[in-house]
Amino acid sequence: MLQSIRDCNTSTRFFERACATQEAILGKDHVITATGYHVLAKAYTLEGDFTKALATEKLAFSVFDKKDPRTKDSDLWLKELTTNAVLMAQRAREQQQQQQQQLQQQQQQQPTIPAEPARGDLPIDQVLQYINGPSSKKGKKNQKKK
Repeated sequence: MLQSIRDCNTSTRFFERACATQEAILGKDHVITATGYHVLAKAYTLEGDFTKALATEKLAFSVFDKKDPRTKDSDLWLKELTTNAVLMAQRAREQQQQQQQQLQQQQQQQPTIPAEPARGDLPIDQVLQYINGPSSKKGKKNQKKK
């Protein structure tokens, strides 16, 4: 009911509490407890917590007998969750590699600027030369000769 109105967080907490109660009353190896694990695994899947879903479904699968029809359903869920976990791990690795490549490209694209002293850090004679310009000495010599 809660899942149908998209209140997955509350429904998951409800199923966790139900499983804890079933474990306390019936034990971990009871079929009803295993059915609770199976439902809880589906709730974790709806929340996107595939790690918890896989671990919980493994608990359910270990309890069901090979002849039990729920074993097939549990087995299908295990395969689905395992495949999903592998895909998520691959995506995470790919994203990490892409981020590293982008970082390397950004570092390669940044030009290296040679270190020049700031204009305010020049010696006085160079500052005067900058202010007067290179032709000022020639002009002064020519003016004196006239």
